[in-house]
Amino acid sequence: CDGKDCQPSGECCKEKAANVLTSTPAADDKKCEEGACTECPVSAAMAKLPKMTYAVGTEKTCCSDQAKTLAEQHKAPIQYVVADKTYDCPTAAMTALVEETESFVAAFTSPKKCEVSGNTTIAGQAVTCPVEAEKQTVLVSTAIESVKMEFEVAGEKAACASCAATQAKEKSAPIEYVVGEQKTTCQLTARLNLAHAKYKAAVQA
Repeated sequence: CDGKDCQPSGECCKEKAANVLTSTPAADDKKCEEGACTECPVSAAMAKLPKMTYAVGTEKTCCSDQAKTLAEQHKAPIQYVVADKTYDCPTAAMTALVEETESFVAAFTSPKKCEVSGNTTIAGQAVTCPVEAEKQTVLVSTAIESVKMEFEVAGEKAACASCAATQAKEKSAPIEYVVGEQKTTCQLTARLNLAHAKYKAAVQA
């Protein structure tokens, strides 16, 4: 499996998820001048996103390949862990990861006002001034609204999801879900990519 197709077994989604999770912090996130900081904000923020880990017996790992090796060594099944919940099915775990990530990003990008301090927190930043809080809210909202999922079928762009479904049926070709530079035919992976992209846009804004 090349990680592009989402099979009922969830194997491809699982593989793609591992790729996404281990490659999330992009090279362009590390633009600090030498000595200016110890960890760049975008990379640090991306590391806080929900992740899938793997357990084989009493051993745990964040690497899917290592999990496979452990499973072969111990002749034991791989269990998938998301938000402290364990799943035997990789598809169920991937679904949980997507839903957990979407909820995490929604909460992160929604303004929250503390009645005690009067501060408004949005995208990890606490703002005291109500006017500035409104500006930050608009800034973050604009940033995440600019992140879109597009659709392609046989190399041609489709106007919407319904159009893509029609074209896919006509051409007997899969729908590709495009978020930035990332393409996948797996809907779960596409949702995860979209959530990651929105989160990154909010942090950068």
